[in-house]
Amino acid sequence: MTGTSMDGIDISLVRTNGTDLIRLNKNFYYKYSPDTKKFLDDILKKDINIHLKKKVF
Repeated sequence: MTGTSMDGIDISLVRTNGTDLIRLNKNFYYKYSPDTKKFLDDILKKDINIHLKKKVF
């Protein structure tokens, strides 16, 4: 999952049976490379522009 900063991925391992949740306290963070961050930003900008062009005012 990435937040609004789009700086990387946070991962938390949990155990669940679909109802109960057990936190395993295993958390990891992987920072995006500048190229990956730019790639994701370009996709977001393109998607927003497409939706704005289709919007009827």
